[in-house]
Amino acid sequence: MSQNNLPDRCRRFFVREWQSGLLDSIVIIQKAALTLLDKPKEPGLQQRLRDVIHEVERHIGGWPKACTEVMSAVAQTRRNSGEFDMDALTLVDNDTIEGEILVSRLSMAMVEKANWEINDLHIRVRSLLPGNEIPEDDLLQPPKLAGLLFKAWRKVGLSMEAWRSLQTVIQTELATLAEECYHEANAYLVDLGVMPSIDVRQLNKRQRSYAAQHGSADESKGEGGLFKRWVKSGEQSQAMLGKLNSLLGKHLPGLLSRQNDTGEVRTSDQLNVAMNAELQQLKQRFGELEASAQQDSGQLLKDLQQRKAVLKQSAANEEERATIEIVALLFQSILTEDRLPAAMRVWFARLQIPVLRLAVTEPKFFASGEHPARRLIDRMGSCVMGFDSIEPSILLGKVEEEIKRTVEFIEAYPDSGQKAFITALHDFESFLTQFFSHGDERTRKSVSVVQQIEQRETLAVQFTIELRKMLSDVPVHEDVRNFLFTVWAEVLASSTVKYSLQSDEVKKYKRIASELIWAASAKVTREERAQLIKRLPLILKGIKEGMASVGMPAPEQTEWLRHLNTTLAQAFTAKVSDMPTERLHDLMRKLDALEQELPDVEDFEIDDSFVFELSGGELENVTVISHGGTEPPSVSSLAIVNRLQLGTWFGLRYGESEDNVQLSWQGMNKLLSLFTTLDGRSYLIQKQRAAGYIEAELLVPRHTETITEKATRQVLAKLEADPERLHD
Repeated sequence: MSQNNLPDRCRRFFVREWQSGLLDSIVIIQKAALTLLDKPKEPGLQQRLRDVIHEVERHIGGWPKACTEVMSAVAQTRRNSGEFDMDALTLVDNDTIEGEILVSRLSMAMVEKANWEINDLHIRVRSLLPGNEIPEDDLLQPPKLAGLLFKAWRKVGLSMEAWRSLQTVIQTELATLAEECYHEANAYLVDLGVMPSIDVRQLNKRQRSYAAQHGSADESKGEGGLFKRWVKSGEQSQAMLGKLNSLLGKHLPGLLSRQNDTGEVRTSDQLNVAMNAELQQLKQRFGELEASAQQDSGQLLKDLQQRKAVLKQSAANEEERATIEIVALLFQSILTEDRLPAAMRVWFARLQIPVLRLAVTEPKFFASGEHPARRLIDRMGSCVMGFDSIEPSILLGKVEEEIKRTVEFIEAYPDSGQKAFITALHDFESFLTQFFSHGDERTRKSVSVVQQIEQRETLAVQFTIELRKMLSDVPVHEDVRNFLFTVWAEVLASSTVKYSLQSDEVKKYKRIASELIWAASAKVTREERAQLIKRLPLILKGIKEGMASVGMPAPEQTEWLRHLNTTLAQAFTAKVSDMPTERLHDLMRKLDALEQELPDVEDFEIDDSFVFELSGGELENVTVISHGGTEPPSVSSLAIVNRLQLGTWFGLRYGESEDNVQLSWQGMNKLLSLFTTLDGRSYLIQKQRAAGYIEAELLVPRHTETITEKATRQVLAKLEADPERLHD
């Protein structure tokens, strides 16, 4: 097979992946559109949103096909890289600059989500192209891809207003889909034999990522602002690793070219023996040390230097000695990290040999900030560095036990490469989820309550969506329709959380919804009116019970009942039936099976009353953050919320207080986050508000630089000052 055809085959495969994935994405976008009217809004805005919903319902079904057409046209067009590209001038279909901004934001969202997969694919495709360059107008370039997706959106009759109204969900869905499609395209080329492993020297080019070349889509802070440094931290880390590898390539080119044809690096037998012996001594020595000695970083550093000397004597070549030096410098920085609780240093010290064993066999350890060994060390460090200013506690002790178990697990599988680190990282993340939900006295009850809040509010929106769909073409009076959407969906959700979906209470409230719809339909015969008179007291009694069950104030209950009574009176005096009996019965059957149709949702609001009600008034230490921060938040700050990790420590300013808080729980799709202080107080915040707090620098990371990033920076400084360390 000619390699000249592989780029085109890859592009065609890429288009097919997008076509398949978009079919699922439009379902989610449609559901998001249906939620637009769920919150009270000004009449004018309400009408515009109705127009958007109708527009999306009419046209979005043709979007995947249009995307396939415009993408295929580009994929099949072969040009010289210097040829003038007329299509590049019409990516947004002659729309205004605003359209270009929307495309730019989508492009950056895709880059932020899929940066690694994009870079890997570009490295592979460049290796197949003359001149090793991918033209800017290539389908595989994120800005071009984003422009085509937007062009197809407009092509099928969807407006910019619709895109803007659904921008958050569109960008999230398409960025996730981009990551999947770029990943599959990489796998496709690998299956065809194109660069099964990417050489480390190619990875160095990642420091020139799209985000670094094109800048952030939302740079609302100054050059030195904390918020900007936090969006940019991953790029800075990768750039720093690029500098390290450039230095290594200059002074020790053999270190980065030790991979053989199978992508593996062999470690010399004598170094293997020495590492095994040192690991056994490490385990024995730390088992014998008293707790006070374990906390002495001076002794740990002395042991590290001695260990480095022994290992270097056993190294078979200059590359192994240089690797030993670099790893020793990394751990020297980690063990002297003042943010690290003293009791933790011994367990980080024991990772030196497993990490060294990995670094010798995997040069990518020096090139990628996403290497599982780095990620594991950073995750463990981020969870314990918030305890650095207090005395050893029960909480810290529980985390230490898990870190100890993690280290011992990695030590037990010395020949498994990065697989042991991947497994350990997964297990540590699972531990954190269980720890905050069940093992941490500060958070156990709070997490239980906020999980119920999320479930209740999600169900409320789900019930609203399904009721709206169910009644979309049914002649139900507007007051009854609004009551079901705004009140009764909440009643159904609340009773579902309290009692279960199949409980008698939920069945009763669904039956009342059916009865209300029946009662509000025209009663044109004497028999129908007699039935209404007989059943109405029970219907109104059930409605009152339902409104009371969700804590609705009495004046609000009275107002709703007044509206409903007016509607029922009109039905009683109607002369013509507005709904066939069979249609009404069919609707009531659907209501009985409502739970089978519930969709997924991503939008709801909470306040302090939910916490108070679901906890029985016992959780006064949970504060709902419902105001403040930047509105609306930028795409960048929303992306940061998606990347937040359990156990990480932050500074939070709310009102007059400023607290050191730990992220202890996040709900589905990061829609809700719970932050907890050391003394057990908690703050509950929704995704949009959290993004606004991040952007306003009211929620800031205690440590914008991870423990391995700081260590790498210090290693780089030492090697730049004295590169001869690599040759000792």
